[in-house]
Order: sequence, then structure tokens, then C-alpha cells
Amino acid sequence: MSREPETPESYWREVRAIALGVLRDAVEYGRETSDVLHEAIDGHSWVICTAKAQLVAAWSENDGHAIAEFGAECVVKGGCLDWSALAFGAMYADVLDLLFALDGDAFGEGADRAEALADAERCWGDSR
Repeated sequence: MSREPETPESYWREVRAIALGVLRDAVEYGRETSDVLHEAIDGHSWVICTAKAQLVAAWSENDGHAIAEFGAECVVKGGCLDWSALAFGAMYADVLDLLFALDGDAFGEGADRAEALADAERCWGDSR
């Protein structure tokens, strides 16, 4: 079974799918958007697989997000660059950028979050 190579387009498709999934889960289950977002990124294959994490750093304009937010020490483990920590910060910020660009408040309550979800579904539909 042959697998297609990862591309910037496949990464950004996944970022849109995560943003949409985060909003759907937050609205459906009444959870905090930020909590759902953190759970969606933590342990994601684009973050935990070193080869994919390196691609995130290459393709994301937010590759320095983790360093800017938490300092350089957060992306160093055992004296080496922790690609997963770098990718987590970048992917988290990429999804945040999409959520903040929506009509409605993706981090608000009730109707505001539902409006953001409706806008996301209009913009991205089924992103996969």
C-alpha cells in the first residue's frame, strides 16, 4: 500500500479540519474551545511524528510561536531541538489564526460560538 507524500496543502487541509472539529465539539458538548483545541493538537500525528513535525516547522508561518510564548527552553529537550514542541506551538497558532478570522466568537458563549461554527462550515465545509 503506497501512501501519498505529505504536502503543504495536506497540512493546511488538516489545520482547517482541526479548527472545524474543535468548534463542532465545543458547541455540541458545551466545552471551552481552548480546551478542545489543546486536546486536538496534543498527540496529533503532525506533532508527535518527528518527520511531520519538521514539516510543520517548515510550512507554518507560526514556527516560532512556542518560543515567543514560552521561551526557547520549551523547545529544547536533552540539549536537542524538540521538534514536537515546536510543531505543537506552530499548529496551535495556525488553528488559532483560523478561529480568530471567523465571524462570531469561536471562544465565546452560546450564539457567538454557534455563529463561528456556521461561518467555519460555510468557509471550509468538509475540509478533508
